[in-house]
Amino acid sequence: MSSAQRVPTLTERSLSGVKWNYIGLAVRVAVQLLTQIALARILGPDVMGTFAAAFLAVGFASILVERGLGSALVQAKNLTERDVRYAFSCVTVAAVVACGLVWSLAGIVADFVRVPQATEVVRSLILVLCFQAMSVVSMSLLRRELEFRTIQIVLVASYSLGFLFVGVVLAWLGAGIWSLVAAWTVQSGVAAGLLYRSKSHLVRPLLFDRYSPLRGFGARVVLTNVVNWTIDNVDNLIVSRAFGSGALGHYSVSYNLVRTPSNHLVVALQSVLFPAAARAQDDLASLRHAYLTVVSGVALVSFPAFGAVMLASETMVLALFGDAWREASAVLVPLAGAMIFHTVMAVAGPVLWGKGDVGRELKIQAIVAFALVATLVFASQYSIVAVAWGVFTVYLLRSGAMTAVLARQLKLGWPTTLEALRGGVIAGAAVVPVVLGVEMVLSDALPVVRVLFLATLPPLTVIVLGFFCPRLLLHRDLAAIVVRLAEGKGIGGMPWLRRVRAAALLPRGHG
Repeated sequence: MSSAQRVPTLTERSLSGVKWNYIGLAVRVAVQLLTQIALARILGPDVMGTFAAAFLAVGFASILVERGLGSALVQAKNLTERDVRYAFSCVTVAAVVACGLVWSLAGIVADFVRVPQATEVVRSLILVLCFQAMSVVSMSLLRRELEFRTIQIVLVASYSLGFLFVGVVLAWLGAGIWSLVAAWTVQSGVAAGLLYRSKSHLVRPLLFDRYSPLRGFGARVVLTNVVNWTIDNVDNLIVSRAFGSGALGHYSVSYNLVRTPSNHLVVALQSVLFPAAARAQDDLASLRHAYLTVVSGVALVSFPAFGAVMLASETMVLALFGDAWREASAVLVPLAGAMIFHTVMAVAGPVLWGKGDVGRELKIQAIVAFALVATLVFASQYSIVAVAWGVFTVYLLRSGAMTAVLARQLKLGWPTTLEALRGGVIAGAAVVPVVLGVEMVLSDALPVVRVLFLATLPPLTVIVLGFFCPRLLLHRDLAAIVVRLAEGKGIGGMPWLRRVRAAALLPRGHG
């Protein structure tokens, strides 16, 4: 078979999807950070904390509404028109029921999070819940067909319209917390419309289909998603109950500052890895190469990026949000560190799901959720900083447990698995003296000036190290992909590519 006719491998198809996801990701991260900074500066900690408390109810309800059917649509080997109708009908009915419950229980929810003023905010967000339900099937069908270019265009357009052009403007005009409600409503409504236009499907009801293959898988996924939601949000709940909406504002803004880029990194990878793994459930060799390639690339980004935030947390907070948010800097340190382990862990989940092995992740995440609740309840007796360090500790343990399970599933030894993280660890260590040097030399400069240097010098350090010493940073599988892509572009003869090619030929650890 000629090179022109060669069928792309799983890793190559995954990376093609990742390319489009990261083009959209770069734009979305920039837009989201700009809007988060603007909204935090205009609205302040109390308003941001009140909205974060109110949104907990909608986030939890959306998981129950989706019922795992979106993931089931992606994972199914053979999908029929009846399956699509069944999924849409189930999600629609669940959304109607959930909206009624959210409206009725809004006061109880607000009292539970100890933010009574959140009652009307919770009720006003039921439109967001409806729009999110309407998006489930179209989004899943696009993911199944690896149409990530379309997905990213929709997400960037809807977020920009909802938050940048509606939310920020209304906040500037004095709308307060309702600017956030309007932003979420517009964003979710526009996304629902654009997704359905991009991938329309039959909406004729089909509420009962006892033979649908979606039912069993969806049930396991929704349980896993509930547990994951608990892990991701129980800290906000505990902070709200223990310290109030102002403290939750400091905590949630710090959390979102690092969670926004890490979430995009994770979701972009998961949305590609899950359908790709589902298409090659029995091809262990391809799954191993894909996993090692992706996890080594993730580590190469997350270790230096979030490590730099940990070292310069106060500078970041003062430059981006202002002096009113100074208390958030101590919280940001452990939360940034937690994101390192979160991104590494998140690569394992979609591979297990694609293999149809949701149950293993569910068991691990259930244990983690229990441990996290116990840890955070204990930590809340002290401070929100103690809560943040509790999150760091549990995320570290969760990452190790998930990686260990997947390594056994893929028959990878620990040396081989840890070898994939080597480049990220080295890159993270390389930026430490650079960040500390900027903080020390420019200690009298404005925080925004220090941030400009921190945004350029650490990444430049990693790039220079990778250029001259690719063997240190690039895992064998990642180096092989870089060489293959370069050769496909006709630039395989570059001197740097010769060094990368040498890195691709190194022994792959001792596993």
